[in-house]
Amino acid sequence: MSEVAVNGIKKTVRGIGGINTQLTQIYIDYASLPSIRDITLDEISFFYRPLIDGLVELQKAKASKARKNG
Repeated sequence: MSEVAVNGIKKTVRGIGGINTQLTQIYIDYASLPSIRDITLDEISFFYRPLIDGLVELQKAKASKARKNG
């Protein structure tokens, strides 16, 4: 299971979907990471975990802005 930020909340996701979300986000946010072929699940979790709270807040702000402009 993986914990990810989805639509402004922390969500626990089973299976590969959560890992794919985490992997995509860390490669967007970090310039220097191991090769995508060499990164481990522990490393993915290590790099993603600090991003969750910021992603939740960013997603909430985007949703709020969209409602105001909607």
